[in-house]
Parts: sequence; C-alpha cells; structure tokens
Amino acid sequence: MVYSLLIVLSSVCAFTDYKFRKILNMITFPAIFVGLLYWTINDGLQGMVTWGAGLIVGLLLLIVPFVLGGMGAGDVKMLAMVGALAGAKFVFMSFLFGAIIAGLFCFYYLFVLKGSRKDYIPYGVFISIGVFIQIYLEVGVS
Repeated sequence: MVYSLLIVLSSVCAFTDYKFRKILNMITFPAIFVGLLYWTINDGLQGMVTWGAGLIVGLLLLIVPFVLGGMGAGDVKMLAMVGALAGAKFVFMSFLFGAIIAGLFCFYYLFVLKGSRKDYIPYGVFISIGVFIQIYLEVGVS
C-alpha cells in the first residue's frame, strides 16, 4: 500500500514541480501524517521510530542545499514525505538514485544542450525517479 501511495504522491509532486515550480504543502504535510498513522498502527512504538527516522533522514539529506539556496523548500518536504512513508533506508536510496539521474541530466543539459546554470531544474522530478527506481528494486516486476 505504501508503494502505491508513494507512486501517486511522487507523481503529483513531480508534475506540480515541473509545471508550476511548486511542490504543494497540501500534498506533503497530509502524507507525512498518513505515514505516522500507518507506521504507528502497523508497528506501534517501533513504527513511530521508523517514521521519525525516515522523516529526519529525508529532511537532513536536502537541508544544506536548501540553506545554501540551491534547493527549494518543497524539495526538502517532498523527501521528508518519502522518508515518513517508507523509512530511512528507502529515502536514502531514493535520494541517491535521484541525485545520480539529476547529475547526469544537468551534465547533458549544460554541456550538450548548452543550457544556462541559472535555468530552473525541477528537482522533484528527480526525487520521483529515485522513488520509482527504489520501488522497482524492492518489489520488482511480476
């Protein structure tokens, strides 16, 4: 169930980031709360620890780029949402895959297409790609 929810929410966040340059609080905040309910109902106190660890890891991974001005607050909240729903390991691996894809895209954009460093790059799209890759690796395709 969590993976299905993550696919939908990540897709919505990627779309709004790409189209409107905004990741909506009305998506991320309720999803973080749903993660708390999900983990608490399924695993009790240990579930709350899983939720908290995922949330904190998600926040910490992008807080420095955000503070330095290279990342929007929506990206930070989106990654925290992923962590709250799927846990620390999942969000960390999603982040790594998304960062690798984003790096390759930026290299191509800057050096092959001759884009500008000042152009907006919707990082929520790359977070979503990282989530999709991690779900695929954990679940596979039947």
